[in-house]
Amino acid sequence: MVDRPPASLRDLEQHLQHVGQNPQTKLDERLLDKFEAQLTEPNLPPLIPSLLPLALLTLRDLQQDPEPLATLILRLLAPLSFSEALPFGGSSSALIEALTAEAPSVNLLAVSLLNKAIESSGDVAIVAGMKDVVLHLVATYLLTPDTGVSAKIGETIDAYLQVDLQRGASASVDVDMSDTDDLKVRRSDGQGLMWRRVFEDRDVYGQFYQLTSPKTAGQLSKVQISLAQSRLLELVQSMAKLDFGTVARSHYPDIETPYGLKSGEEGLLDYAAVYMIDFKDDVLIHMTIIDFYTDLLKSASGSPSLSSSHPSASLDFLVSRGLHERTIGYYLRSTPSDPLEPSLLAGRSALYFSTYAETYPQHLEAAKVPNSEQSLVSQILSHIAANLELSHAKRWHDGPAHDLHILASLPRHSLLPPTQESTSPSSGARSFWEKSPLSVIDVQGSHQEYLKTLAVLFHGSPDSTSNDEIVFPASAPPKSSKIHNNTIDSSASRLLYLLYLDKNPNLFDKIVATAETIVLTEPALAAITLIAAIITARWPKDTTINTVVPSSSASNSDPITLTSESQLLALLSPAIRTAIPSTGIEAILTPPALQTVIPYLCSQPQSFTNLVGGRGDAESAAYRVAVAKFDALQKLHRGLQDLEPAFGAFTDVKAAVRQAVARGPWGHTGGASGSVATVQL
Repeated sequence: MVDRPPASLRDLEQHLQHVGQNPQTKLDERLLDKFEAQLTEPNLPPLIPSLLPLALLTLRDLQQDPEPLATLILRLLAPLSFSEALPFGGSSSALIEALTAEAPSVNLLAVSLLNKAIESSGDVAIVAGMKDVVLHLVATYLLTPDTGVSAKIGETIDAYLQVDLQRGASASVDVDMSDTDDLKVRRSDGQGLMWRRVFEDRDVYGQFYQLTSPKTAGQLSKVQISLAQSRLLELVQSMAKLDFGTVARSHYPDIETPYGLKSGEEGLLDYAAVYMIDFKDDVLIHMTIIDFYTDLLKSASGSPSLSSSHPSASLDFLVSRGLHERTIGYYLRSTPSDPLEPSLLAGRSALYFSTYAETYPQHLEAAKVPNSEQSLVSQILSHIAANLELSHAKRWHDGPAHDLHILASLPRHSLLPPTQESTSPSSGARSFWEKSPLSVIDVQGSHQEYLKTLAVLFHGSPDSTSNDEIVFPASAPPKSSKIHNNTIDSSASRLLYLLYLDKNPNLFDKIVATAETIVLTEPALAAITLIAAIITARWPKDTTINTVVPSSSASNSDPITLTSESQLLALLSPAIRTAIPSTGIEAILTPPALQTVIPYLCSQPQSFTNLVGGRGDAESAAYRVAVAKFDALQKLHRGLQDLEPAFGAFTDVKAAVRQAVARGPWGHTGGASGSVATVQL
């Protein structure tokens, strides 16, 4: 049964007719809102054949802000497919007129209609056949000052290329389509017509160069060119993820060579990455191009390389063009005391290197410093140690975060002492510890980034079957990092924990003291994160130390050199050596953690009731800390259930933890007990 039409339909039709005859008449926005509120799924379709043409005709001659009417038209178009919407306003001339209109709402109207084509490869083929529409779509994407319009066009072009991709015919494609559900992409094999329109149509392909280069951009301002360049970088990165080979190869040498490209050898990817941007006097665009390299490194990591020396086409490209070495160099030349511009570039460079380390750990371990036999990992570790030492000496808050991000992204076993340095208890331990960046990390006070870094290093390798993820840096390692030996790195995480604990016997006293100082909320939360990371540490339960720990001096091309148990134990003090835990739970149940962490987690929560000012933000801080603490307590409770009987019964501990879990995050008093620890300066 079809619902009755909206009560205000007749008034709206009369109003639109009047505005159409008198374009200067102000739109009745209240009437438009009232009509939209009366629309329902059943009563909308019968209105479309008559009301949609009237609204579109009114819009064409409107001499005022068209957004209210454009919003109504979008509502009317919503139930229609691309082929159903075409007769109403899908002619090439109408779409071009809307794309080139000054009002962003009208631009979005055209893009929304074109976006409907992503439902099928056949509809995308129809759009590909509309050359002038594609031409203006690309131009509007690059040049529009409205970021909303640009973003929507970028999503649409990307979806077109996904739908139209001939996956069986492209050897360079390895696409993860899991993030495209919001675009409702149908994942059938495409016809390749949109790809040919973009790369084989001289006019469309030439626009990428003409509208982004100061040489040929004509009357465009520097701001417009910079904007177009940054948008082209985004588009090239998404296209390279789909078909790296097509984006990288030359298509029209006569178009490409005037912009500095080698004739017949380099294509759009080289133009965007190497030739397009002059970043010498613009630190912002320089940061943008480094971000592009980072995105390219991880998004195209699945594309096979044409070179056997590199694991992917994107890394092969960045290395062969000298971009990989140059980008890493910004970080290696940095210090914590750098002025603003170098520090900004160093931060972007550090993010690039973290992505590289997580995505291609085996390539990293085999890499050498240019014109040297020194390994790149060794140089990076030395640089991190120097920066952390300087930060520690200057007492800078939280230390250099970028260095810590890189440290957390390195393969864990690369942080262990080399085999030849671990043979002497008297010199090996001291030599290694003095060289290690971990020797500078101190969890005393408010160094929350130090705490987060240790949480990542001690936790072990990621496990897709667990929800206990410690996220730091911001993104989890890409899927290609699965090629790395997670068992070896997990065992290395245990060794790092033991080595650090051996040199910092008061570790857990400091962690608990920071966790209890909830006036410093973020450090307190970071301390609890470290406790939870150790509780849920993914150390191999059934593997002894002497079978899993590789020497960091081993070459990637040689079999992994295993460090013997006696060599590793020689680095530890007798107190640590006599009680080596095999799991995170066992580490928490072993002194010194047993005497500090368990009582803390089972204690009543703290609050700010002794301070003036009521609940407010302070109470919110207490709540966040209490919830995080209770979450760690629950992890401990679950871990105790799986505790190996041979390790011990721990009946009293289990009972205390069970009672604390039963009390909930605020205990018996609902958050009124306890007091705030003072800051130790």
